[in-house]
Amino acid sequence: MAVGLLLGALGLATFVRRLKLLRTGDKAFGLVAEMGSFSSREGLMYAPTVTFTTRMGETIYFTSKLGANPPRFQVGQEVAVV
Repeated sequence: MAVGLLLGALGLATFVRRLKLLRTGDKAFGLVAEMGSFSSREGLMYAPTVTFTTRMGETIYFTSKLGANPPRFQVGQEVAVV
C-alpha cells in the first residue's frame, strides 16, 4: 500500500508541475525539422525534432520523447511549444 501511495504522490506532483508549466510557461511556435524513428515494445515509433526561437533569440532544437505510429506530424508542420 505504501508503494501505491508513493507512486500516486509522484504522479500527482508530475501532473501539478505540467499544469503550472502550461499556465505560466512561455509559448512559441516551432517547425518540425525532421521525423526520427525508434523501436519500442509497440513497434516502430516516429518522433518529431522541433526547432523554435526563444524571446531572447536563441534557436532551440529538441526531439520529442513521445512517439506515435502512424506519425502525428510532418516535416515543415508548425507546432505549438511551451
